[in-house]
Amino acid sequence: NATKAHLSVVESKVLIDWVIEQASQGFPFTHHMLREKAQALICMKCARPDFKLGKQWTHTFIAKHGTCISTYWSSSLDQCWACAVNPTTTKEWYKLVKDVLGGKFSD
Repeated sequence: NATKAHLSVVESKVLIDWVIEQASQGFPFTHHMLREKAQALICMKCARPDFKLGKQWTHTFIAKHGTCISTYWSSSLDQCWACAVNPTTTKEWYKLVKDVLGGKFSD
């Protein structure tokens, strides 16, 4: 089946690394984003700007690489977390940011 794959093992690894990097920065991927990125990689490789992946390609890719990436339903903040955002915590947060930017905690 490797000969039928749209992406090589290396290209799949690049895509997985991108997904993980995006998620670590607080930007979890969507199926649409994954499909666009994969299509861009394939278009660059094959020089076919009109290439389109199938509707289920992202689901198959995630299932195949489920040990590295997965999907989940996010939920809204718990009530106690939402209550933690108040004038006192906000003031302390900005004070901490100012101290960090001012070099207070540098070596």
